[in-house]
Amino acid sequence: YNDWLDDHNHAVNALEKRDKLLMDSYNRIENKMKLVGATGIEDRLQEGVPDAIARLREAGIVVWVLTGDKQETAINIAYSCRLFSPDMEVIKLNARSRDAAESSISLYLDQCKNSTLAREKRALVVDGKTLIYILDKRANIRHLFLNLTKMCSAVLA
Repeated sequence: YNDWLDDHNHAVNALEKRDKLLMDSYNRIENKMKLVGATGIEDRLQEGVPDAIARLREAGIVVWVLTGDKQETAINIAYSCRLFSPDMEVIKLNARSRDAAESSISLYLDQCKNSTLAREKRALVVDGKTLIYILDKRANIRHLFLNLTKMCSAVLA
């Protein structure tokens, strides 16, 4: 990073070919990166949100939404903001124990592996209690959950 910063500062202060030097600098630092973003939506959907989410999904970006809403409310919002489409299979994880969470995830994971349904046609919904079991380090089921999320184009929790 320090080497890049020295080169970048040189580009910022350059009197000749400044734009090209800056573009080269940006290209050196902005590669092999993962985009991580977050947004908050309160009550009403803001103008443009459904279109923005639809464009992200069309670009192949997996969109995760974390909400405090009840599951059915969250699912309805997911349809209205175009996170989910009517032709999607929606997988719901609602477990009341760590063992039940692991069993459900394994079941859905096997079903997805043996399905011809494209990832773009599958969404995952996880309730809060199940998410607690999944994220508990002692449970050791995060890897199963993450494998399942890779088979979905949207995740709602």
